[in-house]
Amino acid sequence: MKVIVFLSFLIAMTFVNAHSQTTHELKPWKNGAFETKQYRNLFAEAGYPQNEINAKLKQIFYNLFEGANKIYFEQGDSLAYISDIKNHDVRTEGMSYGMMIAVQFNKKDIFDKLWRWSTKYMQHHDGPFEGYFAWTCKTDGTRNAQGPASDGELYFITALIFASNRWGNDTGIDYLKEAQYILNCAMTKDGSNGVTNFINMKHKLINFVADTRGNTYTDPSYHVPAFYEVWAKWANDGRSEFWIECAATSRAYLHKAIHPVTGLNPDQTEYDGTPRDNGRIIGKEFRFDSWRVPMNIALDYSWSCKDREWQQSYGHNIQNFLYSQGIDSFVDQYSTDGSAVKDTLGAGGYKALRHSLGLVSTSASVSSVCSHPKSWEFIDRLWKAEHKPYEDGYFDAYYDGLLQLFAFMHLSGNYRIIYPEEKTTLSGLIPSDFVAEIGGKQVALYTLTNKNGLEACITNYGGRVVSLMTPDRNGKLTDVVLGFANINDYFKSFSYFGTLLGRYAGRIANSRFVLDGAEYQLQAGFGKHCLHGGMGGFHMRVWDAVQIDEQTIELSHFSPDGEAGFPGNLQVKVIYKLTDDNALDIQYEAISDKTTVINLSNHSYFNLSGELNTPVLEHLIQINADAFTPIDESFIPVGTIQPVDGTPMDLRRLEPVGAHINDDCEQLKLCKGYDHTWVLNTGGNINKLAAMAVSKVSGIVMEVYTNEPGIQFYTGMGASRLQGKSGINYPARGAFCLETQHYPDSPNQPDFPSTVIRQGEKYFSRCIYKFSVQK
Repeated sequence: MKVIVFLSFLIAMTFVNAHSQTTHELKPWKNGAFETKQYRNLFAEAGYPQNEINAKLKQIFYNLFEGANKIYFEQGDSLAYISDIKNHDVRTEGMSYGMMIAVQFNKKDIFDKLWRWSTKYMQHHDGPFEGYFAWTCKTDGTRNAQGPASDGELYFITALIFASNRWGNDTGIDYLKEAQYILNCAMTKDGSNGVTNFINMKHKLINFVADTRGNTYTDPSYHVPAFYEVWAKWANDGRSEFWIECAATSRAYLHKAIHPVTGLNPDQTEYDGTPRDNGRIIGKEFRFDSWRVPMNIALDYSWSCKDREWQQSYGHNIQNFLYSQGIDSFVDQYSTDGSAVKDTLGAGGYKALRHSLGLVSTSASVSSVCSHPKSWEFIDRLWKAEHKPYEDGYFDAYYDGLLQLFAFMHLSGNYRIIYPEEKTTLSGLIPSDFVAEIGGKQVALYTLTNKNGLEACITNYGGRVVSLMTPDRNGKLTDVVLGFANINDYFKSFSYFGTLLGRYAGRIANSRFVLDGAEYQLQAGFGKHCLHGGMGGFHMRVWDAVQIDEQTIELSHFSPDGEAGFPGNLQVKVIYKLTDDNALDIQYEAISDKTTVINLSNHSYFNLSGELNTPVLEHLIQINADAFTPIDESFIPVGTIQPVDGTPMDLRRLEPVGAHINDDCEQLKLCKGYDHTWVLNTGGNINKLAAMAVSKVSGIVMEVYTNEPGIQFYTGMGASRLQGKSGINYPARGAFCLETQHYPDSPNQPDFPSTVIRQGEKYFSRCIYKFSVQK
């Protein structure tokens, strides 16, 4: 019995001390939470029980917001501020940190009160500083200064976007609109009246202060690259590509600003990373602001993991240096080479080097990027650290307390990317299934709705119409286009489902044409001919997207001179609008700096029956055209216009798609169905019916209107064996396309309407798919 008791004691002691005896290497994760939505709990890995981790995190939050030494103070029923107690003021740093903490902990009441105080007392609502925040105020709201400190704007914007994602924008505060207001105001500031953008637009780096003086240098602790990725995904301000670029330049800057051996950085640097020697004590040394850098890099690693190798090296360097100074005795100020500072920066009326809780916290948080065993000791020291006065009586409830909380959030897996609430679309799509990044540009799914409840879902990857919901004769909303349920299936498939076609919809023979005496060789696609702009056409591009309103999205793309072989720098804009008369109205605009050819269209595959797993042969089709363009065996127009009279191509009256599709007709045999351009009778009049399709099963009617001279009617060839939305296997002839456009191969066919636009000439095309029901 004594042996059993003794063994039980040994087992218990082993468990209690497990966290302090951990000696194995850590295994840093290789993918960030943007990709995995997973967060690492290093306290649990170190052996601490989860209930104790939760309790400790809750206690630290309580200390800051409710305890005897709290820094959060309510003002009336609707306002609150966070005070830097030792300096008797309120700072944008603390207010924006508090909002970030509140949204992470799902404390909407605290968040809203902090925001209301910030916008009432700190934010400028007019004048040169409009949109910005006075960086310091007295606790009664009186401003100590007028200008902003750029890290406040950084955190305000990110916290507001997360609040929008978590709580929506219709509970009293439109969080996203507030974030966009700050961003949009910043972008108008060009140095006039001494006020600048808080991003230095030349270097694409955050500045120290957004005025003509502070815009000339930066602070390494302001750099949180993953925040820009949050903006790129959800700020919806039309600057996604720019924010991705800012994230990349911020990471590259940190490589230069941080000492390659010690891992220490100055409080301030020039934009090339050179320590800023301004003759003042705050500048070229590692002091208070610098403590935040390890935590910021830990966050960037945890969320994005795009600079893994360098960040792992950095984590080892700074922990190795601090460890060499004594894991329980390293101080909080150094020269960046690790030597002692010549003078000590004071705070709150005290002046001393300390083993500060703030640096203990952030140096532990960077353990998430490390593999060496000593990281367990940093984690252990943070776990054991107490937030109490130092030996000389100095106590920092504010800065030490906030960094302690952030570090605990990091290491317990509770500092997270807050995604928008997952609401499926009417067609059953999950927006997050369309989130991706290609070449530094963000892919997403955008949802349009009109007053009648119709819905169109569009991704900016290829400008694809993914789903289109319209009512059948019984009022049931029905998806009428083929597509995939996630972005990865689009990546894997060569299908043109729903895509924007360009620079040239249709085929160009032998992938070449002559224009003004110059021959242009194009990128081929599916054989020797150029199809739909080549393999790298617009269907493969990530378009810049701005959702104008609930019914409208604007896509834009810059196609450089020579892309896929086409001449001219071409700027393209495409607007999708779901109108209140139940139409999907698509407008295309483009302009080139050089004479070129262009032919844009949409390649949606329609099935109006509500049964996407069935062929469309029973659909009725009508095309308002007296002629079509016959093709050769390689699907290139032969150059003539042939009347439809007496042929299966006569579709001037409604008749089933399958009525003549298998007739003994050479043109139909070539395509195994319809794949031709009809020469419309409309004369470019957008108000004249170009085509109509009707499903007798659902009663859905689709009318097509366009200013284009032609329409391509395509019924698909063979069994696709593609599994689309809702797990449906799309069958042979399971859809039809009605693509409004100029004729294929027009650049090589002088008798066809021209697709040439001259330098500076505006291209415009319009297509309307209008839906109704037939009872």
